[in-house]
Amino acid sequence: MSRFTLTCAVALCTFATSSFSEGHMSDERRTVINCLEAVGVSDDITWNQCVGLMFAPCLDDTPGSDDHATCLSREHDAWTVIFQKEQTDVKAMLSPEGETELSKILESWGSYVKLQCNAASLERGGSESARLGCEIAETVSVTMELVACREGRSTAPFCKPKDG
Repeated sequence: MSRFTLTCAVALCTFATSSFSEGHMSDERRTVINCLEAVGVSDDITWNQCVGLMFAPCLDDTPGSDDHATCLSREHDAWTVIFQKEQTDVKAMLSPEGETELSKILESWGSYVKLQCNAASLERGGSESARLGCEIAETVSVTMELVACREGRSTAPFCKPKDG
């Protein structure tokens, strides 16, 4: 992806911002979420552009190098914190049924991610970077759905707010 394309994607996604009032997510990470939400809605934004934004902090590192793995580990940790905060916030607003459903979904999701990302790593000779990259992409995707639920834009079955 060229720097120009990446810059254009950032500009488009930043323009399409949604409300992240808690301040627990950097502007760059908000832009990734906004970009992914725009895929399929805007002809100007593609999944690959959003992936480029997602992994932009590690673009200067040689893929597979120790520096690259360190960068991906740092990004993984940052996205995990955001995911956990969104999960806590969403669970607090859900009905008991919605909270139970979300808990079941996330338990299954965790098992899925482990299997999926271990397989991705094995396909690349046991690459730690491949596993981390896969886990980041999966975490960002589920975080996007949690944000949509929290903001009242989700149609997911678990997203059932408490009554009044």
